[in-house]
Amino acid sequence: MPLRSLSRDAYRVGWICPLEVEQIAAMEMLDENHEPLPQPPGDTNIYNLGSINHHNVVIAGLPRAGNCSAATVVTQMRMTFPTLRYGLLVGIGGGVPTKTDWGTIRLGHVVVSEPTGVHSGAIQYDHGKAKAGHFERKGSLAPPPTALLNAAREVAVQRQRVDDDPIWMNLDRIQTGRRGLRRFKYPGAANDYLYPSSYLHGQEGVPCEKCGCDPGQRIERPTDEEDDSFIVVHRGTIASGELVIKDAQKRDDRAQEHGVVCFEMEAAGALADFPCIVIRGISDYCDSHKDDQWHGYAAAVAAANPNITPTSFELPLNLSETSQVARFVAREDQLKRIQGIFDTPAGRRIAVVHGLGGIGKTQLAIAYIRRNRSDHSATLWLNAKDESALKQSFARTAEWIQRHYPSLTYIESALESRDLDMTVKAVKRWLDEPKNDRWVVVYDNYDHPILGNQKKKSLVSASLFEASTKSDHDEDLAKAFDLRKFLPETDHGAIIVTTRSSMVKLGQMIHLRKLEDINDGLEILASFSRRKDLRQDPAATNLREKSRGYSVHNYVHSWIIHMLNQGFDECIVNNLGVLYTDEGRLQEAQAIYERALEGKEKALGRGHTSTLETINNLGNLYMKQGRLREAEAMYKQALEGKEKVLGRKHKSTLKTVNNLCILYTGQGRLQRAEAMYKRALEGKKKALG
Repeated sequence: MPLRSLSRDAYRVGWICPLEVEQIAAMEMLDENHEPLPQPPGDTNIYNLGSINHHNVVIAGLPRAGNCSAATVVTQMRMTFPTLRYGLLVGIGGGVPTKTDWGTIRLGHVVVSEPTGVHSGAIQYDHGKAKAGHFERKGSLAPPPTALLNAAREVAVQRQRVDDDPIWMNLDRIQTGRRGLRRFKYPGAANDYLYPSSYLHGQEGVPCEKCGCDPGQRIERPTDEEDDSFIVVHRGTIASGELVIKDAQKRDDRAQEHGVVCFEMEAAGALADFPCIVIRGISDYCDSHKDDQWHGYAAAVAAANPNITPTSFELPLNLSETSQVARFVAREDQLKRIQGIFDTPAGRRIAVVHGLGGIGKTQLAIAYIRRNRSDHSATLWLNAKDESALKQSFARTAEWIQRHYPSLTYIESALESRDLDMTVKAVKRWLDEPKNDRWVVVYDNYDHPILGNQKKKSLVSASLFEASTKSDHDEDLAKAFDLRKFLPETDHGAIIVTTRSSMVKLGQMIHLRKLEDINDGLEILASFSRRKDLRQDPAATNLREKSRGYSVHNYVHSWIIHMLNQGFDECIVNNLGVLYTDEGRLQEAQAIYERALEGKEKALGRGHTSTLETINNLGNLYMKQGRLREAEAMYKQALEGKEKVLGRKHKSTLKTVNNLCILYTGQGRLQRAEAMYKRALEGKKKALG
């Protein structure tokens, strides 16, 4: 399979490996290798390109150890790859056998640079001047980027919470059974020797076992069987200099003076003008007993550390996509229902909040987000009023993600392409990340649904009832789209959909109705009055006790609710009849219309315009069923009522006249049909022009 070739601008991370063994370990950690790119004539570096956890990485070795060599390599790398943002200086180092917050430093452990006290995370211990008989260190090195420090800390936190060590698992990438990779095997805790600082090695270049070093001088340290399957990562100050330290006494003196936990030779050069974090696997104790036995394994554990899959997917709350009501009083029952849906232990959880426009669906979703923000790592708010608006929301969301996770190359590539479909896929990919499972996405104002093979006309009618004009209806049809292709494909996370339509059955439905309890209304009014709670006001309490009046509040409230409810349910039923008629479900439509007519006649009266419209619709249904006599009776009843209430020239009256024309034509009663057509035409000319 041919290697992928990316542009130079696609790379954001530079990985510096001082030694050959370190470069091999780094290459073994790549998820994917990339095609080499041409280099400017002045760049003498050799690069290996690839990706780790979706991060495009440039790996470069050093021609020789030391700070000067590191500075040269970094300078040339940044000229060839100008968009590099972060640097990783990864390799082996000498450890100080001291105790840190994470235990005692031992061979095979890892040290990551982190600012402590007055130091930035790394110091150049041999840079300064001799003064008054002693050496005075000068200058300071740049601290690691905040993003890398946060990532290192998050990785440390997450590692403590899992049973299997991800660093140890990454080591399995290196096939130590192969001849060229045997040096990366774990030497074992039994080969971790530490001698007193004053005890010198017997013979240079000869292992302790063969040169006469007394095993009795070794410092015994407790071991834990679990240590073999968990690699300890320490964080602290790393000392960088040009000298190879093989003197335990000098090691201890400088460690005590500067508070360092590790020594190495390249960080000062790399950190001169490149934001880096230093990661070192401990291969020796900077004493005379140091040898190469732990080099391979130490290089491997250092390289395995950056390859831990990112576990942080947190985003700050951003509600710029919606308008918020300053003193919105949430409905507790509905909030508890949303919470109950999202408390389901497994599977994709979707709450569909539906109800009339302006009833508070969006504000309810905002209230849930604000109240439960700690339950979710990220909140994405998407405007779903139409497909175009939704894609634009995805683009703004991608920009928000990239702002906080700039090294996510698939997000960055999608934004650079300016392809909205590609951007939607990139955001969905981010949501589908296996460990990104605590997000909540709100699809707001999905009022024009079209799901699967269902007809647009039927669904739009069901969601918005009947458009006031043909142009409005056509506009609604144009906005209709299928939301499902914009939903994440994963089986985790939480989704809220707000819609006017009860047909959006994508999850568990929550019907948001008008306020049913006077206490809810009073709470809202109180929030806008900005007055303190009258129940806690002594003067108000005293006044009520002395008052002998009779409260008619409950009766007035009941009467208002009764009046507001009259005819409302029947209107909904009538529109459901329209839907069933459009879908050819005539028997169901007939039952719905007859129920609506009965209810409207009781609640509104036989002469009400809404009642007459249902009679007209029932006539339409009878005509579709071939029941022409019954249809004629319905049309005549509707026409008589409309002429009395609305007048002969009203467009609703003329609509029923037109229906009679169609009926008479179908019956062959052409003279009657002609008379009706003329009346309809004359009326429409006067009414519409």
